[in-house]
Amino acid sequence: ISSALAYTMTSATFIALYIVTFNLNQLFHHFSGFAPTYAALLEALRPVYPQWTVRPPGVAIEARFFAPLYVLAVALLYLVGLARGAHVLLSVNGLLVSWVYLRYFLPHDGVAGDASDAMAFADFFPGPLQPVAVVLSNRVYALLKLLHICPLGSAKE
Repeated sequence: ISSALAYTMTSATFIALYIVTFNLNQLFHHFSGFAPTYAALLEALRPVYPQWTVRPPGVAIEARFFAPLYVLAVALLYLVGLARGAHVLLSVNGLLVSWVYLRYFLPHDGVAGDASDAMAFADFFPGPLQPVAVVLSNRVYALLKLLHICPLGSAKE
């Protein structure tokens, strides 16, 4: 389901880009693959193995950073011409769909969603950027509650 939603969101993005730019090429992007599934699976590791750390030579990477690092890697591949922009969008959308499901809808301890600080949106960002991410995510969450997209009071940002 996360891949289907990620593909739908990516298609909607290209349609919106067409509406804004009237560039017909926006309607004919070819995209496929498992990019949103990879991002979603990597994000699903975060609540399952919160303290898991992979230690390649010279670095330690916590499980909470797997999905954001994957999206960053796809974005870097796009910048050097080895990936398409659609794959970046698919990866970002796969990550976001998975995170929203885990944060607000997946049953956790008898409640819908995981309100723990470990699942906060700001946790995707390095320490110095987290206060800015908290402010932005609180505003988006308030808007989503107002539109009845996210459950009311299920998880705090």
